[in-house]
Amino acid sequence: MKVSDLRNNINKIESSFLPPPNPIGTYSEKEALGINAYISLVHSEIENFIEAEVLQVCNLSVNQYETNGTINKVILGLLCFSGLTYEIPPESKHIQNIDKLSIENKIKKARDLFNNIVRTKNNGIKEKNILSMLLPIGFSIDDIDDLFLTEMNDFGKQRGEIAHTSNIAIVTNNQIDPYIIKRRITSIVNQLELIENNISSYIAPLQLI
Repeated sequence: MKVSDLRNNINKIESSFLPPPNPIGTYSEKEALGINAYISLVHSEIENFIEAEVLQVCNLSVNQYETNGTINKVILGLLCFSGLTYEIPPESKHIQNIDKLSIENKIKKARDLFNNIVRTKNNGIKEKNILSMLLPIGFSIDDIDDLFLTEMNDFGKQRGEIAHTSNIAIVTNNQIDPYIIKRRITSIVNQLELIENNISSYIAPLQLI
């Protein structure tokens, strides 16, 4: 999935659920429900995009390592942020669990742990979710924009308020300006495009000096 696909999906959701702009800023119950559906569905699209992107990069990098021994920033990120512990070398190669001595096995285990976290434990697009998905594929913390994280936090919070409010009267009476939300979503997608473009440098073989 590419950012272009994400934009196309968001445009389809917008055309189906977003009402025309109202200069007064008030919307009917039906329109308000459509705005809330728009926010929830776009949130899901963005979350799905990030998850698919990082998993693809992770699995591609490990496959390249297994095929030709290529080491890149993704491999290093997986090892550094997998949650696995570093170990000192044993005193003898004849230990009970010899698999623990295999770098290849450590990389594959790090991959499997990351896949499991993204597929089954990730539940959102807030800062903690973004860091848990980008740092393990080698992203430097300096390459993750502060404004992007703020926008993701705000958008994630707004979606959470919608998802966890069961009273339809509260949902529809809480008037949201959909075009402020649309501008935020556009900004988020633009940032995701920059991240997607940066990924090419992370999957490139490391130049060891």
